[in-house]
This record gives sequence, C-alpha cells and structure tokens, in this order.
Amino acid sequence: MPKPREGIDWPYGPPPPGSPAFAWLQHVLVSLKGEGHAAVVMPVSAGASADNRDRGFGSWDCDWSSDDGSRAVEIQFSRDNSLDADDGTPVNVVGTKSYFVADEAEDDSCTVRTPHRTYRNSVGDPTTELFQLTVYAPQPDRQLCDTATEFAAVVVRNIAKRLPEA
Repeated sequence: MPKPREGIDWPYGPPPPGSPAFAWLQHVLVSLKGEGHAAVVMPVSAGASADNRDRGFGSWDCDWSSDDGSRAVEIQFSRDNSLDADDGTPVNVVGTKSYFVADEAEDDSCTVRTPHRTYRNSVGDPTTELFQLTVYAPQPDRQLCDTATEFAAVVVRNIAKRLPEA
C-alpha cells in the first residue's frame, strides 16, 4: 500500500485493510501539484472483495468477487423469454436444457443461461424467466465454462421452482 508524502495524512482517512485501490487514489491526490490533473486506470474489480456482495435493484441480480479481484461470479434473473441455440452451446444443468457461451460478457468469462420459471405476465401471456450465471476468471474457455455450469447446477438445485425438462 503506498504511503503518503511525509507530514501528510490520508486526506479521506486510512484506507480499509485489503483495499489498496483506495490507498492508490489518495496517493495520486496528495501527489498532485497545484492545479494538476491526473488520469488513473484501475481494474474494474478495484475495491471489491468476497465480502462485498452487491444485490441489484429488487434483488434481480447479485455478484461476488475474490479478494484479489481476479475472479467473480454474477447471477441475474431476466424476463428475456427466449432461450434457444442462439444463446450458445447446449448443456444439461441438473436435467434442465440450458446454454453456455464463453467471452460474451467480456474476455475471460463464461455465461450459462437456464430457464427458472414460467408464469403469466400482466396481459396473460406465458412468460419464461431465465436465470443467468456468469463466471469471470483467467482460465481457458472450456475450463471456465465447466466451472460456470457446475455453479449453475448448484443454484438450480437451490431454486424451489424450476421448469420441467422440455
């Protein structure tokens, strides 16, 4: 973790343990001269940890990341209402026809889409809600997609309502 110049404290308080991104940003700020400008490029995962779970609006999504930011898992529910061969490579997730695709979200990622439930929407049309799990890690595509499929199976087993095999 960078140390501030001698005689200057952390301007926004000491960074939390294990969060070097906050320390670097403060280091950049205290290093600027007068009207100086700075551009800082940091990884998307800066400041995230396994203890930092982020539940999306209405709990429709949730994500976790490793302490070092090199691995992450994201779960989303979608009312996309469509799941077919255009969604990737077919895979069986606990008896449910699902699909996976590598590098769709970004490089070093694999996304698995699985039907979660069907219901009638507000106008009475049948609608399918999808569960989508994406794993991010620096691994070969096949290994990453195997991991994503295994994680998806764990989630499917823990979801009370699922669609029967088509």
